[in-house]
Amino acid sequence: MNKKPLDWRCFVYRRASAALLVFIVSVVSRLAGAQDLTINQSPLVLGGGARPNVFLMIDNSESMDRSFQTDEHSVASLYWVPVSKRSDWGVGGGKPSPPGLMAGYTFNTGSCGGRRITTFVHMFDSDNRSQGGCSIERAPIAAQIDWRFYSAGQNYLYYDPNIDYEPWKDYPAASFFAARANPIAGTSGYSKLRNLSGFLYAQWQDTLGFKADENGQPTGPSSVTMGGNGVVDLWDDHILYRTDDSQIVATQILNDFDTIIAAEECVRAEILANPPYQDCFGVTSEVEIITDGARDDYGRTIEETQQNIANWYQYHRRRIYTMKSAISWFLDQSDNYQIIFDVLNTNSKRFYPAPPADASLEERVAHNSQIRKAFLTDNALVRSTPLRRSLERMGDYYLGKLGRHSSPISSACQQNFSLLFTDGRGNGKPPRSRFITDNDGDGALNRLADVARHFYVRDLSELENRVPPSSFNPNTHQHMVTFTVSFGQTGDLVDTNGDGWPNPPLAESDPWRFPDSNAIAEAMDDLWHAAYNSRGAYVSARNRRELIEGIERFMVVIGQGAGSVVPLASSSTSLREGVLLFRASFDSEAWSGELDAYELGTAGTVSATSKWRASQVLNGQNYNSGRALLTARPGINETDHVPYYNRGIALRFPENFRSPQPSELTEQAALSLVRDAPPAAGAESESERDERYAEFGKKMVDYLRGKRDEEGEEGLFRARAHLLGDIVNSKARYVDNGPNSGAVNTKTSYIEFLSTIKDREPMVYVGSNGGFLHGFSALTGRELIAYMPASLIKKVPDLASKTYSHRFYVDGSPTVVDSEIALSPGSLPQWRTVLASGLGAGGRAIFALDITKPGEFSEDAAEQTVLWEFSERDDADMGYSYSAPQIVKLESGQWAAVFGNGFASREPGAEIKGSGEAVLFILDLATGKLLRKISTEEGEADQPNGMATPVLIDTDSNGAVDTAYAGDLHGNLWKFDLSASAPSAWRIEQGSTTRPLPLFVTQDEQPISSQPTVAQHPEGLGGVMLYFGTGKYVELVDSEIDTQKTQALYGIWDKDVGESSVIAQTSLLSQDILTQEMSRLRASEGHIVRTVSNRPIDWSRHRGWRLPLLPKTIEGHANSSNFGERQISAPQLRQGRVFFSTFQPHSDSCGSVGRSFLMQLDYSNGGQPQEPTFDLNGDGEFTDEDGLVAGVAQGGGALGAAILLRSGEDLSALASGWEEGVLQTPVKSRPTLFGRQSWRQLE
Repeated sequence: MNKKPLDWRCFVYRRASAALLVFIVSVVSRLAGAQDLTINQSPLVLGGGARPNVFLMIDNSESMDRSFQTDEHSVASLYWVPVSKRSDWGVGGGKPSPPGLMAGYTFNTGSCGGRRITTFVHMFDSDNRSQGGCSIERAPIAAQIDWRFYSAGQNYLYYDPNIDYEPWKDYPAASFFAARANPIAGTSGYSKLRNLSGFLYAQWQDTLGFKADENGQPTGPSSVTMGGNGVVDLWDDHILYRTDDSQIVATQILNDFDTIIAAEECVRAEILANPPYQDCFGVTSEVEIITDGARDDYGRTIEETQQNIANWYQYHRRRIYTMKSAISWFLDQSDNYQIIFDVLNTNSKRFYPAPPADASLEERVAHNSQIRKAFLTDNALVRSTPLRRSLERMGDYYLGKLGRHSSPISSACQQNFSLLFTDGRGNGKPPRSRFITDNDGDGALNRLADVARHFYVRDLSELENRVPPSSFNPNTHQHMVTFTVSFGQTGDLVDTNGDGWPNPPLAESDPWRFPDSNAIAEAMDDLWHAAYNSRGAYVSARNRRELIEGIERFMVVIGQGAGSVVPLASSSTSLREGVLLFRASFDSEAWSGELDAYELGTAGTVSATSKWRASQVLNGQNYNSGRALLTARPGINETDHVPYYNRGIALRFPENFRSPQPSELTEQAALSLVRDAPPAAGAESESERDERYAEFGKKMVDYLRGKRDEEGEEGLFRARAHLLGDIVNSKARYVDNGPNSGAVNTKTSYIEFLSTIKDREPMVYVGSNGGFLHGFSALTGRELIAYMPASLIKKVPDLASKTYSHRFYVDGSPTVVDSEIALSPGSLPQWRTVLASGLGAGGRAIFALDITKPGEFSEDAAEQTVLWEFSERDDADMGYSYSAPQIVKLESGQWAAVFGNGFASREPGAEIKGSGEAVLFILDLATGKLLRKISTEEGEADQPNGMATPVLIDTDSNGAVDTAYAGDLHGNLWKFDLSASAPSAWRIEQGSTTRPLPLFVTQDEQPISSQPTVAQHPEGLGGVMLYFGTGKYVELVDSEIDTQKTQALYGIWDKDVGESSVIAQTSLLSQDILTQEMSRLRASEGHIVRTVSNRPIDWSRHRGWRLPLLPKTIEGHANSSNFGERQISAPQLRQGRVFFSTFQPHSDSCGSVGRSFLMQLDYSNGGQPQEPTFDLNGDGEFTDEDGLVAGVAQGGGALGAAILLRSGEDLSALASGWEEGVLQTPVKSRPTLFGRQSWRQLE
């Protein structure tokens, strides 16, 4: 057919550079049935490869039944008895009481054996279930004269009002008036009900200390010292709370230093006074009664406090209860691990082997749930702690030598971990294996450390040695890495620099013990040694919070990986000497990021080393000056939909955060930043508290800005490998002094504007999960500006936490366009360069910055630089901003930011939840004012939807957009009519205002999560063609391969004739991927290539075409698997060809991430190009030796979409490899077609 000349112009309003793709990761699936969407907060690519085996071994010895967890401490009598009279009181040599249990003075009263000093095992008589020992209820005088029994500062297992206690998962809330001694049905404790009215708990205030004797103990009243000492002392001030049926009585106990130091000793009458020590310690008290309607010091009502106490008593008061709660939590976080479970003293009923290697997500969830339920209901404890044989049993299982169980190691790259939890010293038999002796060479035989070393060194499988190494663990054969947790016990070795290991540093062969260590300390240090010998980690935990923090530390190690998943950015559309390529990447070991600038050589080759690395440059910059670090706060908040955050400010902590200036963070934001401030050492006034907050807040902001003196074990915040946070999904955007106007613009005012920026320093902008949108000099890598979105301030403290678990922050990609906007109300519009960006998985917001003159960036100019920030506070339907904002000129003459509402606006746990509908937002670019919100009314609370990035076009060539297209998660492609001047008239073109209809619906509701590409009809038949693919990649379920719907690539013809019906699936021409195989041509061997059918299209009956992403044959064999393949980015059009980058997650069990295919199709029918299109043999020519193919797998685990640069008469596809830097594939260019094929992208 002869093609007619086209005599009309159209422009596509998309991203700013013609050669650069938008990278929008496929996101959030619409699951079968009603289900909310949950954004995964860690890069899914790290779930690639074989799932790691994680073996949990839990201590079920009788000591786990205890309800005390203490450090080494001083019995109460040492505070009132001078050294000369210790024997009179039965104190003996004044040795400290050992850790674990608690010693109390009883005056030979009670029913605990008639001793004056008794070691207590339980708080309540009902605790005495498995192991004997005294309870406070059998000798109550001990707690009457020692308030520390009621303090979580002394007994880490005791009720702590700072903690919200929850029942075990799937268990009911406890009753304050009938709390069960044991929540497990069928046990004797289940029917033992306790009315907790009168429950006591104390809040410690560190006010006094003591001069210690040679044993580190107080020597009576005369040894008291002023000021806190970090020890819970008998004479410290404290608040004693009593919770009754209908009130809480809070008694502040104040002790007088002068009275104490003047006393020689306390006599019995003084000790037993009410309150105790009234005369000896000079005790005074103040009583406050909290009744109905009031809240206590922790913000709870009486009923809420009673509920919290009841939940603690029933589910958390014993060591084993705390362990059950923490392990239950871990099992809920472990869907991507192969979990194995056992207890130290085992039988066949308590061992759970790993699920099958090919188990689905649902099967793994069910497996973990089964373990959790069994562990929670297991009530048996045994009088033995066989640590060595238990660890040996774990290693034997990995070897396939544990009874009839086969080894769970199924892949050459699979990692194998053991997590050993214990509260005491091992007392079982030595290992069975004769190969376990002195395996680490420290001179001690058959220790736990030797067992760990044996299974680390030994190759556990005959599979190829492909386990990923790290700097700390270089081992590549299948081996066992051991993590150890001592619950409530510590050894003598000390970590002084926060690296997790003792100081001075020790090697495997060094003795990890002191000659005078007691048995418990030596056993705990052996646990530490075992972790080091196997390149694991060791944690000493005392309560549920510390247990979970330790487990999170292990999870970070298990999930480590490093690489790049975003497309490259380029400083030019051509492949020529001097052009810069920018590659963003991340390293999960410390969650740091990198931005490398690579320079092209004379032949268009990419340099082997980077010109600059942003992390290195940023590390050398001053945290306090030389950069503009900005954020936003509420400003002039009008009633006509101006965003809540609309005033730019410097990122500094306020001078007076209770009364901040308009140019400072608000009080609310400041309080968010001090959320994790350490508690006061003692009693403090409100002004003292605010001084403490202000000091911490300044340190927090300085840390965010790059100050590093408070990092690490001795500091307040987590250590960072680099200041630049990880860059996962944000694509870098290059901006120089050229036009970024969106279309060819010959207006005199714009030409004049370009002359004013001709000397502008070229910049690169990119978001990071360190909380900032960064602006780097493209010449040097030096950071000139960074913006922290105001909506992220509330979760910024997580970044600084030493227990940080990855979260996304600024994960969206910036859009940059020159636009004509008024800088203030009533002023004339001026040309400015505006950047707009979303947060991707980081949050529910879009922000805009004026980046016209980088040389003038400063914190003083914050208000001029920050334009606005639109978030869910402004509209509840604003979801996670995966929809990249498009900057366009409207028919009304206004410039606007246009974007979909993104995904997961109804995420579980969200404070503000939207309707669940897919929505298009149109905001005034200068002010952020909402001009129009167009809802598709598709989606609801139990089946939420969301809209992806739109594409906008100008069909009448007047320089203003009049039509928009966008897809949603339910597979709908929508067409929006924006041709009217009045925003109220903007609408969905098809259907009615009450029942809008999409232009097209994908097969099986395949989600559309990336931006379509638009072109004129190939045959000039009018209307437009829309090219897009389907897929998603954000929720954990998206990592599954076998359960995914088959996705597809589409080319849809919109005739633009005002149709009233949805384009039918049956009207599409169907193509197929016919073959996928290693290239058979000798010259191009080593490439995995695809061929595609080339069925002709009949435009009299076809409305476009569809290509399912499912090869019919692989290596000559019939295939029915789609391998979870999906499209991950917007397609690109070049001279009659449409290019798609598709992605298969974890296609190789030993691949870190997966692989990508670059598909090149005829844009008319979606079929196979009829000439060689890829230079597979690298000879610079496109001949029969390269083969006739339509797709090629990109090597090196390329994930980000390829960018296409002109290379002479042809093209070069460049992609960012996972580990291999820049991957380059020459692509054949088709001879120029007559007329225009596609809308011009924004420049």
